[in-house]
Amino acid sequence: MKHFFAKFALSDALGRRGEDQAERFLRRIGYRIVGRNVTNPFGRRLGEIDIVALDGDKVVFVEVKARKSADMPLGLAIRPEKLRRLARIGEWYMKQAGWMDRKYRFDMVGIVEYPGKEPEIEHIKDIFL
Repeated sequence: MKHFFAKFALSDALGRRGEDQAERFLRRIGYRIVGRNVTNPFGRRLGEIDIVALDGDKVVFVEVKARKSADMPLGLAIRPEKLRRLARIGEWYMKQAGWMDRKYRFDMVGIVEYPGKEPEIEHIKDIFL
């Protein structure tokens, strides 16, 4: 059990660093961040949105994936169930914000950390295409 918790804490820290790096990246390319780690009142049943941003007038829901190696292509890092949850919580968010008339999309930002190097960042727009 001790090993499990140590592994979880490590991946949790990696995830937070990845989200911080993704937020800085998105700001550099002109996105305006309006939310982080957004959940609904029902908890994680609908899921969680890592970052909500505005790209011009378009709402962008961003899933962040952080890794310590590039063994798997980042585009394959999101499973179909996660996509379904993202769609549900994105719809919930749009209703809560009163933004149902706005266009929106789902992006992914992948971060690969290598010891002693700058992280590699990959931005995939419209992951539902």
